[in-house]
Amino acid sequence: MGGMVLLMAGWFGCGEPTGQPVEEAPSGPPYAPVWDGEPLGGERPVEPVLPVDYDVNKRWPLVIALHGFSASPDWIDDYFGVRREAEERGFIALMPEGTLGAGDLAFWNATPACCDFADVGVDDVAYLSALIEEAQERLAVDPERIYFMGHSNGGFMSYRMACELSEKIRGVAVASGSSLADASACGTPSPLRVLHVHGTEDNVIPYQGGSFGRDDFPGVQDVVARWVERNGCAGVPTEEGPVDLSSGVFGRESTIERWAECESGMSVELWTVNGADHFPWLNLRGQDALFDALLDED
Repeated sequence: MGGMVLLMAGWFGCGEPTGQPVEEAPSGPPYAPVWDGEPLGGERPVEPVLPVDYDVNKRWPLVIALHGFSASPDWIDDYFGVRREAEERGFIALMPEGTLGAGDLAFWNATPACCDFADVGVDDVAYLSALIEEAQERLAVDPERIYFMGHSNGGFMSYRMACELSEKIRGVAVASGSSLADASACGTPSPLRVLHVHGTEDNVIPYQGGSFGRDDFPGVQDVVARWVERNGCAGVPTEEGPVDLSSGVFGRESTIERWAECESGMSVELWTVNGADHFPWLNLRGQDALFDALLDED
């Protein structure tokens, strides 16, 4: 087990705006008390990132960003540019840390395949649900605009939250992740905005799907097709590209497929990063475009 965990650490671990409209408060009390500077999250503390012009008399979107197996909140911040986007664009960001398992490597217990390799059995759905509730109590969160995003294991967990808590979540953005092997295990989630980013040369979470020997995980096209169906999207997607969204591959490497004609009013996007491995590093243009799509800011 120790050898497998260390190998997984090498696979999953660390590797590189426009203004967000906010809801004006009516006359009366603020939406939340002034943040007291104390972290959220209990035994797994999280310090929120607030917009530079944060005001408790307005409601702000909440974005929860989840790191991959063996990675950290600092790593996911660097990967997606979360702090920069939150402060400049105008949303509240939380970057919690998973539970430390075998070898003191942090993970999210997302699916049977990924990534509680030491069978710790932690309930991360409960932890993240409670984190949302605490954020709504202590910060001026807009309950209609709550989002998850994640890389690898954090992407698995983001999709898990989309299945478990879709009535509270408006959208997810996943890079190099996958979902439950059995589509029916997701139940019948409410429609939500979905963006999936994946490298064609990913040999950890292969584009075509795979297994860790514990359970299978579906390929990218299958994962995206599920959300196209759940969102009631019609017809074929529009296609854009190639465009330069990644700093890890030279030139214009990415193609974008977008399903926008959905009964739900939501959308589904697939960014295929040709030639990229498990870490399709987004350049500044890619980071900005990702948050544009997730937060529906054209």
